[in-house]
Amino acid sequence: MRSQLFQTALCVVYTPDKEHFGIVPLEAMYAGTPVLAVNSGGPTETVVDSRTGFLREPTPQAFAGALEILIQDPQRATVMGKQARIHVEKSFGADRFREQWDELVLSTQERKSKRKVMPSGALIVPLVSMLFLVVSIIFILWIITGFVLRSVAEYSSGRVLAQEL
Repeated sequence: MRSQLFQTALCVVYTPDKEHFGIVPLEAMYAGTPVLAVNSGGPTETVVDSRTGFLREPTPQAFAGALEILIQDPQRATVMGKQARIHVEKSFGADRFREQWDELVLSTQERKSKRKVMPSGALIVPLVSMLFLVVSIIFILWIITGFVLRSVAEYSSGRVLAQEL
C-alpha cells in the first residue's frame, strides 16, 4: 500500500528540519518518486538536488517553487524518479552495503596489523616475575608473622621469664 502511494505520487514532500538520516526519502526514491525535502539533516545525505529531487530552504516559497517545476513538467518528475531509484540502488543497496562492510573489515585489519604486538614471551616473563615477587612477599610475611606470634605466645606463657631467671 505504502509503495503504491509513493509510486503514484508526483513527488514526496518531506518537511522535517534537522532530521536524522530518515528512511522516508529512501523509500520514496526506491519507489521511483522524487523527493522535495528541507536542505538540512538526513536528506542532504540521500537526496541529490535537482537530480533525484529538490533540497530547499524550509520556507513556503521555496517549496512552492520546486512543486511548481514538477507540476509544470511531469516528465521531469518521471526522469528524476528513475534517477532516484538508480541512486538508491547504487548508493544504499545490498551491493553498496557489502562494499562498505568489506572496506570496514579491511581497514580494521590494517589498523590491527600496524599496532605493535607484544610477543607472548615478552608478556609471560614480567607476569612470572611479578607472581614470584608476590609469593615471596607472602612467604616472608608468613614467616615473620609466625615468629612474632610464637614469641608473643612464649612470652605470655612465662617461658621467656623463666629462662631469664
